[in-house]
Amino acid sequence: MKYIKLFEEFVKEGSSEETYTDYPTKASDNAKLAIEWKEKYGREEVEAGTAVGWARAHQLANKEPLSADTVMRMASFNRHRKNSKIDPEFKDTPWKDKGYVAWLIWGGDEGVDWALDKAEEIRSKTGKVAEAFVMRNLEDEYGIELDLYDTGKYLELSKIVVPKKSRGEGIGTELMQKIVDFADQTGKDVRLTPSTSFGATSTDRLKKFYKRFGFVKNDDYAFRDTMVRYHK
Repeated sequence: MKYIKLFEEFVKEGSSEETYTDYPTKASDNAKLAIEWKEKYGREEVEAGTAVGWARAHQLANKEPLSADTVMRMASFNRHRKNSKIDPEFKDTPWKDKGYVAWLIWGGDEGVDWALDKAEEIRSKTGKVAEAFVMRNLEDEYGIELDLYDTGKYLELSKIVVPKKSRGEGIGTELMQKIVDFADQTGKDVRLTPSTSFGATSTDRLKKFYKRFGFVKNDDYAFRDTMVRYHK
């Protein structure tokens, strides 16, 4: 299958136990600013960010050690660099600019630039590929936004956004089938948390959708995601 091969080319061969704390102070400051906005204005006005993103912001704000996996994930967020500047529409209320706030959550320019450099350092030192799936193939093919990450032990699906004009055409179903096919072939579980943050109208409908692909309620509290699909 085409996408199985594409995924295999970029799947992570291993992960390093080494952690990193040498990211710029400005990266921490960017994350802190986003957190301060969220605490001051609440989620009614600061709508940006996923649970994963905000967890990353707190890591950066607290200067916590980052794993190689996390560094690679930060580096992969570079694909959202178009959001690195405040939209003129929100120049007086930057906390309402979803793209810009999300960018700050991941460390902003300084954090992502550091991660890009550190990712190359890790690759050259270990010879391992430790990065997010190269999603651009699926994104370009379907015109969607996709956040799918290989932790080395399981796949984490945090976002699928199908453009409104393309909804109802079966794109989500086709995409999910490719993901679970890959999961089965590589022997990895898939974990996710249904959310209406990206255009879905109901978490119940999302749960029913994912159940069609074998997802069940997650009862392992070692993982934060609420649903899991065990590989076949």
